[in-house]
Amino acid sequence: EAETLAEAETPAGPGPEEEPTVAPAPGSGGAAGKRSARRVARLWGEVLGRDPASFGPHDDFFDVGGSSLTALRVGLRLAGQVSLRQIMQSSRLGELAELLDAAPPGPDAPGPAADLLVPLVVPRTSRATLVCLPYAGGNAVHFRPLANAVAALDPLLSVQAVELPGHTPGSTPEDLMRLDRVARLVADEIDRQVPGPVALWGHCVGSALALQVAGLLADRGHPVEHIFLAAKVLAPQADIRDTLARAQNLTFDDVREWLVQWAGSEDLDLGPEYRELLTRSFRADSLEANEYLLTLRTAPATSGLHVPATVVLARDDAVTAGCSHLWKDWSAAVREVSLVEIPEGGHYFTRTRPESAAQIVLGALRPAEAAGIRLAGETA
Repeated sequence: EAETLAEAETPAGPGPEEEPTVAPAPGSGGAAGKRSARRVARLWGEVLGRDPASFGPHDDFFDVGGSSLTALRVGLRLAGQVSLRQIMQSSRLGELAELLDAAPPGPDAPGPAADLLVPLVVPRTSRATLVCLPYAGGNAVHFRPLANAVAALDPLLSVQAVELPGHTPGSTPEDLMRLDRVARLVADEIDRQVPGPVALWGHCVGSALALQVAGLLADRGHPVEHIFLAAKVLAPQADIRDTLARAQNLTFDDVREWLVQWAGSEDLDLGPEYRELLTRSFRADSLEANEYLLTLRTAPATSGLHVPATVVLARDDAVTAGCSHLWKDWSAAVREVSLVEIPEGGHYFTRTRPESAAQIVLGALRPAEAAGIRLAGETA
């Protein structure tokens, strides 16, 4: 059912005498702490279709059935008090209740976080960091399944994802940024916060941002071990120009039609605020990335990046169907490129087949260790 931000101020649910019995958040005392814990439990119950009384303060949202889409639902309901980034990083009920206790009582939201990198898996000792760059209209939370799958295969790999400016609930059109500026900000953060080597996973149009970030890091001498160009091929000039023309007048109905085709899900209408947010961020991402990709076709680099790249495609992806043979054209940007195909998973296979994607990451970064878990049916 569609939800709006206005409804967040008076969420549907049981009256005070029927509120779920939930222990107060750790560290929060008194009636305020109990109210916040009950509010979080009630909201979780609504978006997950469960009894709010079944949640305890130590339950993790993503362990009790939460997903990237339901996290967005929670973010929309709490916009102005708790950010999507905070929901990801403080995903236990008690932690989220504590954040609500400290949040402004009204719609006065704190400004967008200055940092774009969102830690998803951060081991105590890390030998490399995978940085994930989202597809059009995507968020960092969408890479959580991949991060968990990577951690299960290699506990020494750190995983972070980029939360693009202007993409989270509560954002405004003015928060959106040009691709080159975002690339500089991401590269700056990696330089400051990630001391060791990195690998970059760019999903669909996120591939353009991955290439730009890799180039900046290479210029600065920051080691880049690998680039993953996922769910994307370098289309011919005419196709890119057609995409740019269509993106100029993109509507929510257009986005929904594509996402239904690509993901097979129609559960996209989370209210008018989300429709506007998704449409403008999807449009901006498509325009920025395809303008960059067009330059690769019209004025390819004289010397591509000296970083190995793997093109990762799903054979049932409607976006790349019939044009997977174009994977080699990424040589316009990188000097060493190879292909790995997974049998199925659709366009968003980091969510639908995270284990397969994680195996590809480990296979590229640690081939000797991954020798025993090669993908069935992969093409290299």
